[in-house]
Amino acid sequence: MADRLDLYFRAHTVPLEFEKQDRADRRSKQPQEALIFHSVSTADEKQELVFGAYTCAKLNDGKFTVNEIGLFHRDGNPDELRVLKRFVNGSAFELGTVEKFRRKVFLKYLKAGALILGYDMPFQISRIAVKWNKSFKRRRAFSFYFRVFRDKKTGKLRPSGFEPGLSIESIDASKAIYRLIKYKFRAGDADREEEQQFSNIHILDLKTLTAVLTGETYSLQSALEVFGAPASWTRKLRSRVTKPAIEYLLRNVTGELELLNPPVP
Repeated sequence: MADRLDLYFRAHTVPLEFEKQDRADRRSKQPQEALIFHSVSTADEKQELVFGAYTCAKLNDGKFTVNEIGLFHRDGNPDELRVLKRFVNGSAFELGTVEKFRRKVFLKYLKAGALILGYDMPFQISRIAVKWNKSFKRRRAFSFYFRVFRDKKTGKLRPSGFEPGLSIESIDASKAIYRLIKYKFRAGDADREEEQQFSNIHILDLKTLTAVLTGETYSLQSALEVFGAPASWTRKLRSRVTKPAIEYLLRNVTGELELLNPPVP
């Protein structure tokens, strides 16, 4: 007969009224606005941004509804711009450069503490960043910045110390930790970054969400099919600005919004 082993447990009680108040506080801090964006990159090893789509939504009766939808593009290609202008002509779609999207949309929502989401967010965020580097503090993290200026003394481009950046620390293929950071410059050309300890940041990777709910890691199109969200009829998004590619991208953004919203009973 096996020897008996004693088991020891420790427990503590939580006053019910404190728990209720804590839940109320969490509800009051739920973001009321959301930004969803998705980008198309080149097919080479650099995977530079070609164009992208975004939608801004507001929370109404527990569901996010669209109040703005738009497209953004890289500079320097008049043929691509011509196709995009023709597509949005006579529609309610906004159109601007990726720089305008960074300043007027992305940074605005980031600083406001809105919910920012998409599929494979580390990749999506890296496509719109203007500067990146290995984190100075965390071994598995990279720092991304969205505004730069030219230092008058050295002539180097440096991240703006007045706009937030993002530190993204990878956990595995579908999960990461996001932290707000500020760029700090010290004498002697020493670059530093300062984490915002009490930052109001809400970034949701839908790839992480679907993996947590199912235990499987899906591509965006597979996730849309599994959860019954609107999906495109083709699985391949070409890295060229064409009408079918724009329509495909907009369906992706719409599908990501449906992944965020609870299913209709």
